[in-house]
Amino acid sequence: MAFIGLIEKGFSLIAILLLGIMSTTIRAMAIMALSAFVVILAPLSFADTPSLEWSYHVTSYITSSPIYDNGYVYFCTADGTVYSLNAVYYNPEAVFAPQWTYEVPSSIMATPALDSGVLYFGTDDGTFYAIGSQRATLLWKYKVTLSSDSTPLVLDGNVIFGSDDGVIHSLSTANGNESWNYSTGSGISTQLLGYDSSIYVATAGGSIISLEPIMGQALWSTSIGQRAFSPLGYDNNIYAGTYDGNVVALDAMTGRTLWTFATRGPVTSRPAADNGTIYVGSSDGYLYALNASNGNLLWKFPAGGPIKAAPLIDNGVIYVGSGNKALYAIDAANGLPYWTFTADSAVYSTPVIMNSQLYFSSYGSNGTGGTLYDLLLPNNLTLSAQAIVTPTAIPSATAPAPTATVNTAASTNPTQGPSASSGTGSWCPLPGLATVMIASIGIFSLRKKQGK
Repeated sequence: MAFIGLIEKGFSLIAILLLGIMSTTIRAMAIMALSAFVVILAPLSFADTPSLEWSYHVTSYITSSPIYDNGYVYFCTADGTVYSLNAVYYNPEAVFAPQWTYEVPSSIMATPALDSGVLYFGTDDGTFYAIGSQRATLLWKYKVTLSSDSTPLVLDGNVIFGSDDGVIHSLSTANGNESWNYSTGSGISTQLLGYDSSIYVATAGGSIISLEPIMGQALWSTSIGQRAFSPLGYDNNIYAGTYDGNVVALDAMTGRTLWTFATRGPVTSRPAADNGTIYVGSSDGYLYALNASNGNLLWKFPAGGPIKAAPLIDNGVIYVGSGNKALYAIDAANGLPYWTFTADSAVYSTPVIMNSQLYFSSYGSNGTGGTLYDLLLPNNLTLSAQAIVTPTAIPSATAPAPTATVNTAASTNPTQGPSASSGTGSWCPLPGLATVMIASIGIFSLRKKQGK
């Protein structure tokens, strides 16, 4: 914040000129006033926040999370376009064009899978595509009965995906020939999971199904709620959310229900896990941290809007988007925020980090398209709810300064838990201006002694 630095320098100069001529009483009052000024500006001057490297706006809704591979970022839109952007040689001063675009005649509503230089994705008209990621060449395509809006799974030379007719298809990555299929009896529009030598699928009928990957035979099926969403495998368990607001833990081998945690809105995004903790967002506007072994609430963070994409965990920091246009960086240990970046519309994508660059997309709103962002992450992080970043080139609303709710009693009731302070940050209490004031007082005192 350069303007704050200029203000500080101006007040420093005034302090030098005035402190030497003020009476003792007036000088004391001035020191108090200027010190208060420093305290107010210090969190803004020293907050560690990301900087916007570049952004790329499209004319349609962005319906996938970004994928980074070998210097390129890929994403898809609701008008049926796949984009490839050169993230390394992007020049914000020039007219920026993607490396390539690939257009299909139907909407793409899920994040593709990328494996060995091939992008795999399905469309609303039931066509499943395999295209080369370098030149966007069509390798093969496969037609199913209804729309295919699930994120595929690439496993052992096969790409596996579901469709709205409830059938799971396993195709050879080499030529698109079908290896096997399995009918679940209910629509599939979520991300498939490969974990511990099994495949796990969430269905619109509310079940989690475990399949063996060779022949597609069912191992077990467990009903967990009104509608089930993308599962996570962690520490020999399966974790998934439901439309009726629950987070459910299952034994990965047997499908036995271990615990259930209730939120106040649909849990439509995949959870994330780290260090014995499950992190999951809900449409009730909270990010929850739960004990992975028993489901006890550790803390919850108010995101100001529905969370519809999985959080990213990197080096003890959680990055998660919200329907209130915000991308948050949160301390995974206590749920306190480091910074907030405000986008141009709701953030319903999972970020990706590569070489201190964070890529994420906004969805778009009111007929306008979404935007892909590249943020340069700060070298240091300071816990401060005041660290709100709004790029001036992008119309946006300032997100509220959030705090975390911490449950010290580890209760499974999501409404309990005392409010925790959002943190004062680790800024220096005596930056430039205060240092100059102290020095000026010292000079004045020395001058007074020499005059005696």
